[in-house]
Amino acid sequence: MIAALLARGLPGLLLMVDPWAKNVDWSGGAAFELRGGSAPPVPGEVSEPALRLSISPVARFIYQDRVRGRELSIEYTPQVYMRFSQRYCALVDCRAPLQLHQLRVRYGGDLNRRWSWSGTAGGNLTQSDYSQQSAQLGSDQTPDAGAVGSSGQQGTLLDQPVIWTGGVSASVGLTRRLTRLQSLTVQPSATVQRLLSDVSTSSGAALVFDQTSADLSLAHAWVVSRIDTLTSTGLSGYAAFANGAQAYASATTAWRRRLRPRLDSELTGGAFFTVQLTGQSDGGTPVLPLGDYLLTGRLLERARLRLVGDVNVGTQAYFDPVQGSVLPLGGGGASIEFEIPPDLTAGLSASFYTPPLPATPADETEAANAASARITLTIRTPVTYQLDRHRMLEAGTMLTARGPHLGTTAPNGRFPQTEFWLYVAFRLDYTTARSPG
Repeated sequence: MIAALLARGLPGLLLMVDPWAKNVDWSGGAAFELRGGSAPPVPGEVSEPALRLSISPVARFIYQDRVRGRELSIEYTPQVYMRFSQRYCALVDCRAPLQLHQLRVRYGGDLNRRWSWSGTAGGNLTQSDYSQQSAQLGSDQTPDAGAVGSSGQQGTLLDQPVIWTGGVSASVGLTRRLTRLQSLTVQPSATVQRLLSDVSTSSGAALVFDQTSADLSLAHAWVVSRIDTLTSTGLSGYAAFANGAQAYASATTAWRRRLRPRLDSELTGGAFFTVQLTGQSDGGTPVLPLGDYLLTGRLLERARLRLVGDVNVGTQAYFDPVQGSVLPLGGGGASIEFEIPPDLTAGLSASFYTPPLPATPADETEAANAASARITLTIRTPVTYQLDRHRMLEAGTMLTARGPHLGTTAPNGRFPQTEFWLYVAFRLDYTTARSPG
């Protein structure tokens, strides 16, 4: 009888504990978002009524090898979007949707009991419309840069309004477990961004869009106690943009502390160093102090209400690819979410960043440019409703305001660039992975 039971149960038991078992999971989803509001067609112009439609699907593949402790993940996230407004459509004739494609691959695992590693590689293809280049390039600003140059002039215009750019990035991390509570990680990384379209300019000159950066970081993590963790990180690197190249280095130490279950704080301090190698130099070797305080987690938990939030304030160094320089920023943000079980969540988030240093004569000159964006204020009020396990509705508002340095006279107003959107979004996701329990 015992032999019969073993014959029936042993195969199932072996499958449960088979160390060679492999696991494959697929997941994916999409987000459909429609915005309506008021926004400038390009930086520096007056806001006008506008609509914006975006579709963002995502597909993920995860392969796990439990015996070797290794995992391979592949993620592809394309996006298409269209913008409609009177002046925008008058100039660009509302062409086909612009596209963004991103691919990310990660592989990692344990080499032995003390060593582990992970490698990440990614690529992107981005389509940009410069139909209104007289305003976009004349302000010497790109939508993602968040800053403008001091000259305010570009000098040449593109003969082809829609261009493609592409980029690749890669990093490898190697971790050594020094003791049960300490580890050391070294990680080199590199990023390259290039213009892919064959574009000429009105002056016959070639358009320069090259961006290259590489860095090497060394991090030491130490679990000091059950509630305290110290992480020290040193980093050095090189960044080259169209109008300059810089060498940089930073050193930071972060102290993370568990204040209570599901509530953490983190205090970070350090410095950022940069040296101009080519291009226009400010004549010095800036040393920028870095500091940040973060409080995050669950603030309140009741049967019918959960309150989750985070607050951070500090300074940081920001790479401006347009100017090819490093800009210091100071400020912070706060967010709070009211979770009303089982399906409703309402949130509020706000952030404000500004240069922490006194205004210079160059800042005063730049303030006359309506496209100046030295300070940034953002406010969001999302409300989400979970329809079921795979589908969710979201609606809310988004406000973004930009302006010149706080220390300038601001002849165009404190926030000459203002966007306000009402939006509604439908999000869905699916996975083959089994939920815990």
